[in-house]
Amino acid sequence: MIFQDWVEWRGEKSSVVGVGHRVSGSLNNLHDKEMFLIIPGNPGLAGFYQEFMKSLHGKVGNPDLSIWALSHAGHHRPEVSWIPAGPLSEKTYGFEEQILHKLELIDRLIPQSTRITLIGHSIGCKIIMEIFKRNSTHSFTGVYFLFPTIENMVGTERGRQVYPLTTLLRIPCILILSLLYIILPKQILRTLLRRFLKDVPDSVLNTVHVLANPNYVNNCLVMAREELDTVLDLDTSTLKTMFG
Repeated sequence: MIFQDWVEWRGEKSSVVGVGHRVSGSLNNLHDKEMFLIIPGNPGLAGFYQEFMKSLHGKVGNPDLSIWALSHAGHHRPEVSWIPAGPLSEKTYGFEEQILHKLELIDRLIPQSTRITLIGHSIGCKIIMEIFKRNSTHSFTGVYFLFPTIENMVGTERGRQVYPLTTLLRIPCILILSLLYIILPKQILRTLLRRFLKDVPDSVLNTVHVLANPNYVNNCLVMAREELDTVLDLDTSTLKTMFG
């Protein structure tokens, strides 16, 4: 059964979605246990990984296994502003802060005796590389990269397409999205999403519906700008340390 918990980090609440032991009591319940920890891409809503987590949990066949996905800070909040000024006043978190967010949650929520396997998706793989470089408390039993984004993002075709949205066009896009968010009834928005996302599971549709908020999109674009500016040369030394 999939759960969603909220954890606080530096005054910000972010979402943890998972299977197995919940966040409450995790320091006791996860002692000497096995755990898979998923670090999302961007957008970084943990809800996108629900079907993956359920399938993985069933395939592994360990009933005591816990699988968590950590949403990025600012990409999903329990309460969020919907007014046009919101995207310009809600706090945003860049790439470096997302790394610190994961490091601090690991230290605070997971015992050092837990056998952790890290699973990164897209830019989450680069975050995992930074976790490896900076972590001094936990040991990791395995690492898996899914569609890794770990070098020269800005030089790719997709990077060149996205870059203007993270710079000059960011504020106009967010203001337009804010206006649409106000005038478009939520049920109509959901119907439109279902029309365009015909074959996706309900969990993915629900998460896209959550993401359709100007504040979350603004956070995604702020993070993407830092990714494009900083994820350049391949960090081969860290990869060698991780994979031998």
